[in-house]
Amino acid sequence: MTQIGRRGEDEVVETNKQIRTTAATSTPSKTFSSLGVEPSLVAALKAMSITSPSEIQERAIPDILAGRDCIGSSHTGSGKTIAFAIPILQSLSKDPAAGFCLILTPTRELAFQIGSQFKALGSIAVPGFTHSVIVGGMDMISQAIELNQRPHIIIATPGRLVDHLRSTEGEVGKWNLKRCKFLVLDEADRMLTSTFSEPLAYLINEQLPPPSERQTLLFTATVTEPVMGLAQKTHPGKPKAAVHLCGPAQINLPTALKQFYSFIPSQVKDVYLYYLLINLCNLTGLSLPPKPKPSTSQSQNYRKKPVKYSNRAKRLIGEDEEDDPILNLPQTIIFVSRPRTAESIHLMLESSQLPYQIPSRCLHSNQSQNKRLESIREFEERKVRVLVSTELGSRGLDLKQVKAVINWDLPLDPNEYVHRVGRTARKSRTGGDEDGISISFVCERDLKVVLRIEERIGMKLEEIKLEEEKVLEFLNPIKKADREAQLELDEMKFGEKQRINKLKYSKKQKLLKD
Repeated sequence: MTQIGRRGEDEVVETNKQIRTTAATSTPSKTFSSLGVEPSLVAALKAMSITSPSEIQERAIPDILAGRDCIGSSHTGSGKTIAFAIPILQSLSKDPAAGFCLILTPTRELAFQIGSQFKALGSIAVPGFTHSVIVGGMDMISQAIELNQRPHIIIATPGRLVDHLRSTEGEVGKWNLKRCKFLVLDEADRMLTSTFSEPLAYLINEQLPPPSERQTLLFTATVTEPVMGLAQKTHPGKPKAAVHLCGPAQINLPTALKQFYSFIPSQVKDVYLYYLLINLCNLTGLSLPPKPKPSTSQSQNYRKKPVKYSNRAKRLIGEDEEDDPILNLPQTIIFVSRPRTAESIHLMLESSQLPYQIPSRCLHSNQSQNKRLESIREFEERKVRVLVSTELGSRGLDLKQVKAVINWDLPLDPNEYVHRVGRTARKSRTGGDEDGISISFVCERDLKVVLRIEERIGMKLEEIKLEEEKVLEFLNPIKKADREAQLELDEMKFGEKQRINKLKYSKKQKLLKD
């Protein structure tokens, strides 16, 4: 698996066409039972309000149940985790002691999310079901204890798993990967990059059983050459992997997603962002989210204190509760490129300098793992309506009811754009498509990036124009709020610890080379 075949783009596209043609001729099943899923798991799915299989589930589940290796691709939010979780749990339920499943993910947050889904299903389907999430930022001793208890499912980031294996190397009777029955690479396009090549090679070449003795499953929303290269590999005694590419070749965007862009001067991006947030539904036509009941504790979390409107704000957002921009704000993720940007936008939106504060949370690599999980949980529970995130939030996270994605910074890699905007317009549990929008801020130097994105997704983004005169009504309070945020970050020496660690690592690497 570590020697990935490289082929020309034309050959990849042609292979995709051949595979897609074969898949299109099959008659899709309509129920999980007709796919061969056992009643206990069907009941577990029903308890999670999942009543009918999505396209990727219809295609992948029968092949995985039959013991075939499988490569599956479909747009974000289409139920890829369920597509491999159900057949794995069904197999383990028949013989829980036969082996275990290892799922590798690129991010800690995705590992925890997959763990929660397996827990919900496995506790019903597998007697004495256990699982363990092995990621960085958590206590290694407690993780080692969990691993030595031989859980049925291990969900891990490659680096932390390698740390555990190397720390016990040579010790007799310690936990290892030799009994691994299933290997799953989730977000496979990212797993098969240079970032994970070293730990992945160590795990596959030195620790895991050979391909002929395990079932290997790859799932992704983005088809890349390395992924398609694996589709062509064969192993003695095993058929070629079943490949299921659902949706338009190599695009895989939600069908209900509307994609916009807005030309914005870089020096006033923050002002435009604020105006956009308090007018999001009116500007985009999004349906309003259900209003929380005033008596609930949840509704009290939308703001820290009562708001006093300025005269200018009254003219734009009104005084009536029906015009309350927070209660009318859908669940929104703002994507940025740097941790400091995420933190500063979060602080700015909550500043008392603003005519209307917008409670938010942020998600970035400078946070502790517990803080990251807390931010995700509060956003999921709708205690806040806005999550400001770096790329940590773009991969695999299934955050319900996200209606809008705003790209504060455009990603240089068009594939990352696909993953970002895929956080919205996701498949509902009853099988229908939720509506959702994405809005990308385009500044003076972003034209080439936009063209690459449009080429990647095969369509033009639609322009949304914001009225400059109305936007600039908020210029002074926003700039005051931003200055306060920057001062607060400077006072707390934000990012200093990470900068020092980076310097230490660079010096260590230089010494090793010398």
